[in-house]
Amino acid sequence: MTPVADAWRRQAGRDLAHSRKSFEMEDFEWACNAAQQSVEKLFKAVLIEAGQTPPRTHDLVGLARVLEQVGLLTPEERRDLGALNELSDFAVTARYPMGDALTAPGEMFDADRATRALTVAEAAWSKFGEGA
Repeated sequence: MTPVADAWRRQAGRDLAHSRKSFEMEDFEWACNAAQQSVEKLFKAVLIEAGQTPPRTHDLVGLARVLEQVGLLTPEERRDLGALNELSDFAVTARYPMGDALTAPGEMFDADRATRALTVAEAAWSKFGEGA
C-alpha cells in the first residue's frame, strides 16, 4: 500500500469510528456526515492503491462507478452497498440548514437515518476495509 493510500485509509477508519461514537451520543447528523466521509475516503484510498487519481467529489455513486470502471467493483457489489445516493447527500445536508424552512441538521436527522448511513458505511468497509 502506498503511503498516500494508507493515509486516506487511516482517516477513513477514524471517520467511521467518529460516526459510531456520534451515533452513541445521539448526534445523528454527525453520525451521517462521518459515515459519508468514511466511505468517500475509503473509496479514494482504494482508487489511489490501484494507481488512479480519484476525482474531487463527494458523490459516492460517481466514485463507485469509477471503481467499477477500473475493475474493483461489480455493478452487483455496488447495489449491495446500499443507498450510496442518500449517503452522498449527507456530505452537505448533515452540516448546513437547508431549504426555506432553514431547519438545522440536528433537527432533521434521527436514529433511523443514522442507522442507514452506518449500514452503508459498514457494507463498504466489508468490501474494501481492513480492520475498521
